[in-house]
Amino acid sequence: EYLLKNSKIPRLRISSMWPEFIDNKTLKLFENTRIYPHLHYSIQSWSTNILKSMSRHYDREYMTNLLKETRKIKRDDNVDISIWADIIVWFPWETEKDFKESLDLIKNYNITKVHAFPFSWHELWENVPAWKFPNQIDEKIKKERMWEVMNLSDQIRDNFIDENIWKELDVLIENVKDNKWKWWTQNYIEANETNFKITSGKIKRNEIVKWILIQ
Repeated sequence: EYLLKNSKIPRLRISSMWPEFIDNKTLKLFENTRIYPHLHYSIQSWSTNILKSMSRHYDREYMTNLLKETRKIKRDDNVDISIWADIIVWFPWETEKDFKESLDLIKNYNITKVHAFPFSWHELWENVPAWKFPNQIDEKIKKERMWEVMNLSDQIRDNFIDENIWKELDVLIENVKDNKWKWWTQNYIEANETNFKITSGKIKRNEIVKWILIQ
């Protein structure tokens, strides 16, 4: 809020956020059209049992309410909100039911991109406590669950892009070379000279131009 009031920066992006620190006041900031309508939550799982095992400070109910409130954000530019999520698969004790709950989250709340991570025994070369847990997941099941998450994520991502075709979106140009350019729309669709048609503005680094998504 301070940065919005005390700067003229035209485009602000909020990086990955831990859900337990997000409240309605924070979500209200995303109504400002200078902020990307893009929220990246470190969710990990939609199963309360798994979240508890991870020692997370929120549960399924909290996450459900947060996603509902996120989807209610209204902006003057009418741009579709983009929600990304970090998901960990095959955490020890993750049952088929736990896993399906996470798939339901991705589907029900239209998570437009998933960063899926297999449970790792270490972080920065140090073993995490959960590596000692019993009921470690079988390698075959790990691969199957990763494939399911990524396949579903790709489908939802493709649908989100299709829903934005022929819409006029702002693109902040940050990479220009030899008449080619690329970067992102405000709701995080990758943009370049092949999939967008200019409506106003010039191709110049650090300029915001208006384009129509054509594919």
